[in-house]
Amino acid sequence: MVAEASKARSDFDEADRALRDVQREIRQIQESLEKDYGDEEEFAPLDGECFEYADFEYIYKLCPFDQVRI
Repeated sequence: MVAEASKARSDFDEADRALRDVQREIRQIQESLEKDYGDEEEFAPLDGECFEYADFEYIYKLCPFDQVRI
């Protein structure tokens, strides 16, 4: 009986993880669809990319469609 309960809990945990992974992927796709990548989606390849520029005192980081940091 204990082994069956343990197996059921393990199966549930695995299914729950898979569900959360799918929900996260759906959320990422929805966020991507809401972004403006230009008239012909020409800037879409920049999504998820980050670029850094090092100056004398600062390092600038630009992640198009996400964030800019100094």
